[in-house]
Amino acid sequence: MLKTVKKEELHFFRHILQKYVKHMTVSQRHSLLPRFYALLKLKYTVRSAGAVAGGATGSPTSGGGSGGGGDGAVTGGGGGSRGPERIFRLVVMNNLFDIPRGMSIHHRFDLKGSTRNRHIPPAQATPGRVLLDLNWNEQGLKLRLGPQQKALFMQQLKHDCSFLRSVDVMDHSLLLGIAEEDDPAAPLAAAAGPAVAFASVDAAKLASPLAPDYKHGSSDGLLSTAWQCALGGVRAFDGGEGGPGNRGPPRPRSEIYFMGIIDILQRFDAKKKLEVSTYACGSRRLAQRALRAVAVCMFLTCLSCICQCLSLSLRTR
Repeated sequence: MLKTVKKEELHFFRHILQKYVKHMTVSQRHSLLPRFYALLKLKYTVRSAGAVAGGATGSPTSGGGSGGGGDGAVTGGGGGSRGPERIFRLVVMNNLFDIPRGMSIHHRFDLKGSTRNRHIPPAQATPGRVLLDLNWNEQGLKLRLGPQQKALFMQQLKHDCSFLRSVDVMDHSLLLGIAEEDDPAAPLAAAAGPAVAFASVDAAKLASPLAPDYKHGSSDGLLSTAWQCALGGVRAFDGGEGGPGNRGPPRPRSEIYFMGIIDILQRFDAKKKLEVSTYACGSRRLAQRALRAVAVCMFLTCLSCICQCLSLSLRTR
């Protein structure tokens, strides 16, 4: 999939690229971080209103005039001037919700572990809308991975978050999609076979190289992580914790989780530090008032200094 990024994010990613590659290919091959395949910078020139004369029609092309090598020149009977140049910065990355045919994601959540501004009102919670942390709590949902998958998942999260902390990245979150089958043994699971449909994440999978993507086959060269072992996601399991009603081996549930860490290109810079400090002092409104008060005080101080300087200048005369 393609995603637009800001200029600062693109420069920041190039800055941490070597560390990112080492983390993704050597240290944590089954990382939950996004997998970036390419960085692109596209430029094109917008045709201005007076670019075409004499009623001739023209269109931006990749060549100059009738030939090649130009950048968005306009072809047409009247020639004309170029308009403003626009730049798009894009990353090519994996799609967390690349689900098999016959399956759909019923719930989507963006989870940060925060409660500030993390709620979508019911009137706005339309089907397909990505909900937030407080919506998750309201619905009483739990990530049911079973004891083994839970331990490995928490371990992987700690590794990835430790890397993000080492490169001063903040504001990332866990994107979670929940697909639910009517019956765990129904057509899609049966077609894939029990080895795929009911597979669980284990230490051996995390220690092994990336596997061919079962949906596309090895001929496409696409690889999947251990967190995509069950129909492209992680199978939910019940039981196995040893508590009342949970004894015995884990039992597969109908849910399949598609999840990963997103928004990893936001650096914890001076702007973000100021924002966090501002929120820590109180509400946004109070903070804005405080900033305006500081600005007024600085202005009055400067004005007072100017008046004193003018007064001294007049006295010397």
